Amino acid sequence: MSRLSHASIAPETLILTNRPGTNTVLILGRNSLAMILQAKSEILIEDPATQGLHIVLRTLIDLNGYVFVDGVTYMIDLDVISQFHGLKIIPVPLNGDGVDLKQLEDFLKSNHFKLKNKEFWSLYYTTSTFHNLTGILFSDNVCQILIKLARKYDFLITCDNVYNVLHYQDEKPPIRLFVYDHSNDKDCKEHIISNASFAKIIGPGIRLGWIEAPYRMKAVLDNSGIANSSCFELNLAQKHIRCVHEIYKEFMLAANLPKDCKMLQP
Repeated sequence: MSRLSHASIAPETLILTNRPGTNTVLILGRNSLAMILQAKSEILIEDPATQGLHIVLRTLIDLNGYVFVDGVTYMIDLDVISQFHGLKIIPVPLNGDGVDLKQLEDFLKSNHFKLKNKEFWSLYYTTSTFHNLTGILFSDNVCQILIKLARKYDFLITCDNVYNVLHYQDEKPPIRLFVYDHSNDKDCKEHIISNASFAKIIGPGIRLGWIEAPYRMKAVLDNSGIANSSCFELNLAQKHIRCVHEIYKEFMLAANLPKDCKMLQP
């Protein structure tokens, strides 16, 4: 991703807009993401994390169900959820180490209903690592109990993982909530989606993100039609990707020439 963070990126990529982003950055992002993430069968390329939440709500959640959100949460995602008029939004208080588990379970018990369609009757939306807006890091205990609750009440957890890479200490970065849902557990039924974006890493104008989902949900997402891209299916983008790679390579070399070297730009 060093190519994407290079100063030669056009200024518009650093501006927060509703535009889809520049083609150069989008194509580089797709190609770089494939190299960074190893669980390719569980990765779904999409637009930023905000649209990722929209995709999850549209395809996986009963639209007469519930969305549990943290008492303090990202306002734009609240706007996204509010567009689904049948969904009931219930705020859950936060403690110093994460969500109030007792209050969340009380809400789950009192609102649970028999699912008629879709995969899940409700969703808990959160940012467990460097929570937006509080900065809270969910503790190991809270994460483990959240998994148990999800399995017990069969609801989906969507966790925004847009801040966990912004880790500046020497030790290993915090474990993502997604990782706690161990597939080798006997009672694992796959209840977590990780939703992420390059916007917080590189620049808000880069309208590119990804969803990391277990096989139970990825099959539904893949067949929704949202992620289909004939350009990549037909291998039409590869030539352009190679061209962009060479251009950025030249920019990088020019910017890092030794002081004693000069270059005449033709």
